[in-house]
Amino acid sequence: MLNSASNILRNLYNFIQKNMKKITCSFLFLVAFIISSIAQVSASIKLKTGDSDLDVDLNEMNIRAKADLKLFNHDLSVTYNVKEKDLDQLYIKFNMEPSDVFMTLELGNLTGKPINEIATVFENKKNKGWGEIAKELGIKPGSAEFHKLKESAKKNKDKKKSKPHKENGNPGKGKGKNKK
Repeated sequence: MLNSASNILRNLYNFIQKNMKKITCSFLFLVAFIISSIAQVSASIKLKTGDSDLDVDLNEMNIRAKADLKLFNHDLSVTYNVKEKDLDQLYIKFNMEPSDVFMTLELGNLTGKPINEIATVFENKKNKGWGEIAKELGIKPGSAEFHKLKESAKKNKDKKKSKPHKENGNPGKGKGKNKK
């Protein structure tokens, strides 16, 4: 009995010795995978509005927007009657995510305040989240305006992709070069 246990341990030791590089590489790969997964989860949960449904909608909006930022900006530009270069300024000057730009425009729409004023409040309170920013701008949690904000975020998140029109406003009807 003692001999067979000794043989098992010896075989295990030999196996580990022969495969140490493979075991180490596999372990390091597993650790790297776990760390990257944690980083992705923490990056997608950075939004905090005080309303979990709104947080989810804004996170999903960011994912959709980043897949086609030009289309997202075009949709915002048309919806809120804002020039796309003004949207670019929000991304650059205030280091906003796409959902932050949306929230800035929607809060401007709901409160009647200029976009720059809302962006400045965002800059000063972004660590506290959009719920706190909305409160400072006069929108209380649970109010009719807050429900409009949530509804608008949900609609924008679920928006089907549409092609932006050409510069002249005409989507065109041609078949393209070399197409029949």
